[in-house]
Amino acid sequence: MIKPYQYVSSKRLLKLNIKYFLKHIIWSVKYHKYNSKKKNIFLLTSRRSGGTWLTEILSKREGTKFVLEPFNVGYTDLINKKHFGNEVITDGFPKYGSHQDIVINFFKKLLYSNSLKCQEQWRVFSEQFHWYTNQTLVKTHSPKIFIKSLLTEFPQEKFIYLVRNPMAQCLSILNKKDVVGRDYIQDFINDSVYIKEFLNSETLSIAREIDKNGNKFDKLFISWILENLPILRILPNEKILFISYEELVLNKEKIAKKIETFLGEKLNIEFLNDNPSMTTSKESRKIIDSRDYNAIISRWKNEFQEIDLKRYQEILSLFNIDYYNLLD
Repeated sequence: MIKPYQYVSSKRLLKLNIKYFLKHIIWSVKYHKYNSKKKNIFLLTSRRSGGTWLTEILSKREGTKFVLEPFNVGYTDLINKKHFGNEVITDGFPKYGSHQDIVINFFKKLLYSNSLKCQEQWRVFSEQFHWYTNQTLVKTHSPKIFIKSLLTEFPQEKFIYLVRNPMAQCLSILNKKDVVGRDYIQDFINDSVYIKEFLNSETLSIAREIDKNGNKFDKLFISWILENLPILRILPNEKILFISYEELVLNKEKIAKKIETFLGEKLNIEFLNDNPSMTTSKESRKIIDSRDYNAIISRWKNEFQEIDLKRYQEILSLFNIDYYNLLD
């Protein structure tokens, strides 16, 4: 069994638990009351894909409580852990064939009651902090595999799907030094329900081969595919606003208008800002400061030869994922 903190450095773990102690003190005096006239938002994304940046922007909406990655084991502390009380938290990735009800019930409790305090904003002087809240923004990674059930169980809420080029995303995970990014291949290839619904003999064979013999990047690449496959299979969908990280970087004004139209409200926020999120690396901050946006979205190309890109493109094609052309 995988231990919750196996992939978090001891230095980061110490900082997180001190921070969480302070967080829970602040959360205990915040007041949240669900307002059925308001729209809660699910921001479905992946690691290192701009999700925290977009969360910080959207949570400036007055009265918004944001909850950051509630199933992320890197955000698990002794106080938070009591809210889960199940095996999902052991490795941070719920199983498609057995954890759906647990995840759905967790989100119902999170959105519609004030009994659950979990990974909210805690910086009291931040623009994203509100003492009184009546709507919730949930940024989440792994639960997006349950997208069909989420749409069914939360028909009145809004869903935004933010995705990043898998090559860039996987490199970003590898380059992050304080957390060792694990792959989740076995969570999928050992799940008979997931296999039956999303894989065939060829794609299952590829995933198993890479799990057994692939390098770290290969495994992260397949993890990106398996993690995003359930939601990519149902797109386009009028209930989901699809945004790419690349669009967000290059066409912020256009994306702002798309979000406003989708939510049906004017965003009273400074959307067109270039402030990096709290999880942005020092190297990325320098590029952002230089305003060289093309470098932000294309620097990953310097790390691969054409033969490598052809191989990864072929893998995407076998899984019927055609949104990204890695050879452009």
